[in-house]
Amino acid sequence: MAHPGHSEEAGAPMSIAWRKEMAVDDSVIDEDHKLLIEIVNTFEAAVSRKLAPETIDQGLKLLKHYTIEHFRREEELQRAAQYPFYDAHAREHRDVIKKLDGIIAHRRAAATRGDIADVAKEIIALLKDWLVNHIIQSDLRMRPYVAQMRAHRSTMRSLKTQNNPCAPARPNVQAAPLSSPLSPPPPKRTSAA
Repeated sequence: MAHPGHSEEAGAPMSIAWRKEMAVDDSVIDEDHKLLIEIVNTFEAAVSRKLAPETIDQGLKLLKHYTIEHFRREEELQRAAQYPFYDAHAREHRDVIKKLDGIIAHRRAAATRGDIADVAKEIIALLKDWLVNHIIQSDLRMRPYVAQMRAHRSTMRSLKTQNNPCAPARPNVQAAPLSSPLSPPPPKRTSAA
């Protein structure tokens, strides 16, 4: 039986699928969650393609960056709405970041031992578990406070337009679009003569 929010196909990685039951606000928070799910799914696909450890490290760095930024935004909305569970929720966020740091350290240690494949599967399971469980068990409690968050969230840009720490620096560009080092390269264009 698949975990809520997970999809299974024979022989394919078990990616997380967004479900309407996971929706918190049909806006900023949900868009952030969808992006984090996309990053975790892309990470899983990269691991299944046996990409270089450096590329996987960049994917983990990307995930950590967007997770921290999402938590900052979510907590800002909670403070604006005077969310009564803010302190406990912020503590959960800190715990998730500690787990993510542990995952990153575990991956690096596995690389030195040469057992990346087994550890990568363990990392994916941990990432999926904390992401889906955090959304279902913690974030859905914010639903009754969405109306109070509405005015404040209108000032927030999409996380996809935030600067990506894994993208090459581009001068004179305020916000680079999301481009993951884990994504396959775009198809080459051929010119018709």
